[in-house]
Formats: sequence, structure tokens, C-alpha cells
Amino acid sequence: MGIKTVGWLTAIENDYVEKVGGISAIRSALPMDWFGLFNYGTGLVIQGGAQPDAAPADSPMPARLAVAAGLFPRPT
Repeated sequence: MGIKTVGWLTAIENDYVEKVGGISAIRSALPMDWFGLFNYGTGLVIQGGAQPDAAPADSPMPARLAVAAGLFPRPT
């Protein structure tokens, strides 16, 4: 049913992957040196970072938050 997430892993159904422009659009929105993409049959799992990361306030945004930023652009 769209998007499911558990911190650093985000599962997206194939229908939603297509709604956001397909896997190529996801690859272009997310830096692939931070993310892994894995097909799970009925969708895609995006792994944000090599391991879970809460990131202190003085560090860059955790990769898990960048997934949402990449998939849900802010309205202008």
C-alpha cells in the first residue's frame, strides 16, 4: 500500500515506484553512494546508508530522511 518504512529501510510497491517516475527517477534523486536499491518482487527496498544512523545535530541529514526528501518534493 504505497510506502512502508522501518528507519533506514523503505519498501515501495511497484505501482508507487512508477508514480514517482520509475527506478531511474529514484536513482537520479538519491545519491547511490549513500543508498542501496533492492527488488523484492512486488516492489523496491531502499536502504539508506550502510547501517542505521540517527546522526547528531551537527551532522548531515541521516540517509533515511533523504529518502523521503527525494521521493516527496516540497511544494513550491
